[in-house]
Amino acid sequence: MPPTVPSLSLLENLDLVLRLLVVAPVYGLAKFTVGIPKALRRGIPLSLLGISTVCLTFLACLSPRQIQTVAPNSQRAYASWIKSKLKAQRKPGASPQIRRLKHDIEELEGTGGSIMWVGDRATASKFVLFFHGGGYVMCASDGHLEWCWNAYIRGGPGEKHNVAVGVMEYTLVPVATYPQQLRQCCAALKTLLERGIRPSDIMIGGDSAGGSLTVQMLRHIVDPHPCVEPFGNWPNDEALAAAFIVSAPFSGGTDTVSYRENTLDMLSGPLINMLTANFLIPENVTPPLTMEEIRGLAFPLESDLSWLGSIHKAVRAIYLTAGDEEVFRDHICEFVEALQARSKSVDVKFDLFSKHIHDSHLIEGFFGTGPAITAMTAWAKDIF
Repeated sequence: MPPTVPSLSLLENLDLVLRLLVVAPVYGLAKFTVGIPKALRRGIPLSLLGISTVCLTFLACLSPRQIQTVAPNSQRAYASWIKSKLKAQRKPGASPQIRRLKHDIEELEGTGGSIMWVGDRATASKFVLFFHGGGYVMCASDGHLEWCWNAYIRGGPGEKHNVAVGVMEYTLVPVATYPQQLRQCCAALKTLLERGIRPSDIMIGGDSAGGSLTVQMLRHIVDPHPCVEPFGNWPNDEALAAAFIVSAPFSGGTDTVSYRENTLDMLSGPLINMLTANFLIPENVTPPLTMEEIRGLAFPLESDLSWLGSIHKAVRAIYLTAGDEEVFRDHICEFVEALQARSKSVDVKFDLFSKHIHDSHLIEGFFGTGPAITAMTAWAKDIF
């Protein structure tokens, strides 16, 4: 069943109009103007500052329900993207992989989630399970789909294998809160495994909140979450081929150098605090856990990291990325150090992109490709 657009009350609609016409433009213009001198000093293109400002303004000035009213939902974005790709099939020089594209949404019965397939899942030999970001309040977008197309199907492993990418559509805040999104993502992976697909033929990953879900899933495989059904008998004790984790929040804390210095990013301390408060609601967690326990499960750096010593049982290779101008930079670097120290048998690769803000892959996806997607493509090609 397609997700429904939130039904706003009259007051919510009036508030939305006010925010779009007054609050957001004033906030965005002020943020952009103040950021120009710093961007010039640090060599950050004003175009990138503009993109960052628009994203921050959208997230900071609108409520989750208002964002979901204004922005196209995941299935609409997917349908539009598939349609545009199929039109391109008729153009000279079109990628041969386009022939494997079709509109294919697989509902995950009883979970409220679904998988939007890019590629032919019936004939594919390799699979990528992708978890989109957006602070758990925004849907998957054209940028995510284009990234998946270029890095995993048109390029990368898709050059030598028939690859299908399953883009996960999970339920957003406020309709669902932690850990429902993890339950839905685990159900998607279980669906692939139950079809007899080997873990070594599966890669998982995502950006921002989707990167966080990736880490949560890897932990759940080796150290089951108390509120999520465990995977049970893992097929032949075989690890997943790989995981990619882009600009993920490894801590909910905001007192780091990168938070203080990287004020041109599309995220900010107050915004992260607000998104976290909307997502982590103890009353919605069953069986009950304390807020400290919940934060420790949602944010690895806020808990014991001993489970990393067993992560080789879940995955063979992990690729992590960050932008040196994003607020999550320091926490990402800290997690990478912990991962490398505790997981000697896992092939860990880390790229810190110079003059990049949060979620470079998504930004590049809106324009087709770029250095971050190119690096991702090369890494993925070596995996499969």
